[in-house]
Amino acid sequence: MKNDLPPPYCDATYLELVEHATSLQENGELELAIKCVESFVFDNSSYPAAAGLKLRATLYKKLGDCDKLRAYQLFAAGSRALSRGAWWQARFLLIQSVGYDSHPHSLNSLAYLLAVAPTTRLVEPQLAVRIAELANAMTDGQNSHIVDTLACAYAATGDFSAAFEYSEKAVELSGEEEDIRSAAQISRDHILRSERVIARSNEEQGLETPPSRFVEMVTKGDFSWYDKKSCFPTRRISRQQIELTGAIVLLLIGVIALLTAIGVW
Repeated sequence: MKNDLPPPYCDATYLELVEHATSLQENGELELAIKCVESFVFDNSSYPAAAGLKLRATLYKKLGDCDKLRAYQLFAAGSRALSRGAWWQARFLLIQSVGYDSHPHSLNSLAYLLAVAPTTRLVEPQLAVRIAELANAMTDGQNSHIVDTLACAYAATGDFSAAFEYSEKAVELSGEEEDIRSAAQISRDHILRSERVIARSNEEQGLETPPSRFVEMVTKGDFSWYDKKSCFPTRRISRQQIELTGAIVLLLIGVIALLTAIGVW
């Protein structure tokens, strides 16, 4: 079976996890199976979390926990959007995901987006720090990816002392795992380039719900604040609208040129 599966699913450790979780599931111990998967994901921070999360979602489905299943679906969609640079869409999906279930991986992805997004209208440094701190506490400060995100979040606030401290810790936690060390170094470079980052106010970002309220609710572990209206800028022209407008203009130019050529215009 191992040779028939693509990475990371062909990994022996993952196959052992699947076998153990399946055994627990067959014995009707679904909640224990879910804890088994969660423990695997947390103990193997360098391992692609998507594999473990997908298995966990399957178990949630069998258990009938619709909120947590929906949280996974939104997290998966948000992660895909983030990977292709669809920042606004990723923000919308990840905020909804933590609204259903504040899982550390969902919190981590959202915090990272709010800390390093390429547009200042998306960056919310203080909120990124609070969310990253919560995810870090939930994993006992032992997940190098989350610690790395916390470093980026502090850099976005301008607290570079804390940023470098957490960046170094992320590298230490990575041990001999080169992929995590490389990711941590990339984040360290980001921190160095972010020295002039200044947190923007809610009015400048055009959001309906004040970041200060976000921060207060996140601190209390309350993620009921997600709202579709607050996830997108109040005024934003889509790419499709721009392309359509351009096509109409070109069509009009073509018609005028044709009429001029035949002497009608």
